[in-house]
Amino acid sequence: MRAGFNGSLQASADSVGGYHLGVAPSWAGRRWSFSGQLGTFGGENENNLTRERELLPSGDLQDEIGAFGFDYEGWYLGRLRASLRQTERRRLSLTFDGGEFSGEQNQRLSRSDASGPLSETSVAGDQSSRYNNLTFQLQQDGEQAREVLKFEIALSDNRSEYENRQLFTPTAPGLGSAYNTSGDTDTRSAEIKLDFERPLPDERFLTLGGSLDFGDEAIRHRLTPVFGATPLAYDETHEGEEQTLAAYATYQFDTGDWTWLPGVRAENYSYEIQTSSLAVEDDDLRFFPSLHIRRALTSRINVDLSYTSRIRRPDLSQLNPTIRFSDVNRASTGNPDLEPTTTDAFEANFIYQNSGTNFSVTLFNRISEDVVSFFTETTPEDIILSRPVNAGESNELGLQAMLRGPLGRHWRYSLSGNARDREFDVLSGGVIIRRSEFEYDGVLQLTYADTDQNAVGADQMQVDLRFQGPRYQLQGESEAFVMANLTWRRKVADRLYGVFSVQDIFDSTDRISETRTDSFIERVEFAGQGTRFRLGLTYQFGSGPQRPRPIKARPWAGARCSAALHASACWRAAPGAQPMRLRNAVLSALADSKPTCAARRSSETRPRLNASCASRMRQRARYSIGAQPTTALNRAANAERDMAESLASSATLQPRAGSAWIAARAVAMLGSRRPAKQAGRG
Repeated sequence: MRAGFNGSLQASADSVGGYHLGVAPSWAGRRWSFSGQLGTFGGENENNLTRERELLPSGDLQDEIGAFGFDYEGWYLGRLRASLRQTERRRLSLTFDGGEFSGEQNQRLSRSDASGPLSETSVAGDQSSRYNNLTFQLQQDGEQAREVLKFEIALSDNRSEYENRQLFTPTAPGLGSAYNTSGDTDTRSAEIKLDFERPLPDERFLTLGGSLDFGDEAIRHRLTPVFGATPLAYDETHEGEEQTLAAYATYQFDTGDWTWLPGVRAENYSYEIQTSSLAVEDDDLRFFPSLHIRRALTSRINVDLSYTSRIRRPDLSQLNPTIRFSDVNRASTGNPDLEPTTTDAFEANFIYQNSGTNFSVTLFNRISEDVVSFFTETTPEDIILSRPVNAGESNELGLQAMLRGPLGRHWRYSLSGNARDREFDVLSGGVIIRRSEFEYDGVLQLTYADTDQNAVGADQMQVDLRFQGPRYQLQGESEAFVMANLTWRRKVADRLYGVFSVQDIFDSTDRISETRTDSFIERVEFAGQGTRFRLGLTYQFGSGPQRPRPIKARPWAGARCSAALHASACWRAAPGAQPMRLRNAVLSALADSKPTCAARRSSETRPRLNASCASRMRQRARYSIGAQPTTALNRAANAERDMAESLASSATLQPRAGSAWIAARAVAMLGSRRPAKQAGRG
């Protein structure tokens, strides 16, 4: 942080009605420093939906054509941080994040078959959310280099609400119907974490840590009939609590030219869920081993081998059995029998670095059990009902490659991609069968920058091309897509920068998927927003040199993308060499030119395979010591497609309640291969 008072003002607008106004001030003194961001934003989304459904076994066709509009606005207080360097060895910080969001939606859906129009459905709705997160951190450096004690407490309080008003009008003579749905969700969590890192003689290194997490969630869903033949009224409340107690350790040592980092995480997870018709509890103790091995073949070439054991537990909301209607003939529910997904990951990584050129290839084999997928069926009442289920095993064998470096004086390139052969379980004619498919994705980036970025008139430009191949699920698949973006920044005055960007240049991100059930085959096309233009201005104020920030690849959409980028930045800031299974994700997710920790390490001492963030990442997926998934790039690249898919899965934009919870009968057919550990079920 620069000494004194400084910061920036930002303003931007885009071609689809979006805007953002923000300020990011900071002040730094000898011991104290303060920083933060605050601003307001708004905009609108317009999307079209087309469904074609073939009824089985008759072969009759039904078409649905819909239009979705969403206007939103909000404000935020981000990374409000007060930091104190109490002594030369002790640092403390307190950080707050908060904000509010609200939106209005309007949707129309027309149904027809071979005989002509059947019905019209319209939905008007409102939704809002707020969040408050507070984090306290303390770091105490020891008497010897790299000895450190870290303590953290993080508190979170979030609330969201929605209300939808739905009107169904049949084309043929007859009575229409109308009903209202509404709901609210309150979630609170607390995390306490303690890490200790200590160097030992002979280039050995010890990491110890523990964490205690609490969380509770209260969800209420309501349906109120207005007139006509509507779904049955309901008013259901789902309450859940969870707790995770974990301890973990790593120990680094050398044998000859090899550096070894074994580790283990012990985790006890428990939860309780209470609804009007169901009480469920679980207590689960597991151990997650890991082993990372590195050898420097030359001063520029490293080889890393690793094994990690991972787990991804379902959200409490995914266990909620309440059936929630999003249309007159579509509903979703959770699954209280849902088991966590466990993964054994084996990886071999080859890394080459020389004069700004970086090349990395990772070969991997990931074996997962109780993979979560969506099961959809038609009930006897002709309701399309869906829910998450455990869909058997998945075996992925493939590689991830990254290459980046200079192209002359002003240009740089970055090329990264994944290719994998995936064997998994699918449902065909009511029978589970094994299927093998090839999946791929990647990103190509070209960056131009004038030599002196501080000079007025200096330009920086980045073009990125992102592509993804088909994806396959339990009952269907989604088609490939490609997306191209352009960002151009120019220093227009001593303290003023202009940024012009074009997203989805070729309007090529329509979401096309197909779902196959025993009673119908449905093909869905969800149109993207199309090409969008954005113009922004940033004014830097205060003391110190006015340096432009490097252009970074703009997230496609949604918080998940920014979360992936933030996680990578967190890992880059950690001291010491990056864990080998993480480096690809870091290099792919970050578009800046800062060298990796491996490139910065001293050649006089053997690097430490850092596992300090190892304890856990603040996301539902948890891993053994420090095991960041190498598919962070995939999560970022999929964010906008995932958003489109969640919208396309429902005839309405019911907030999150209708996008991730799907269908009703599949437990007997697709239940976990492990016995349930819930109250009343042994």
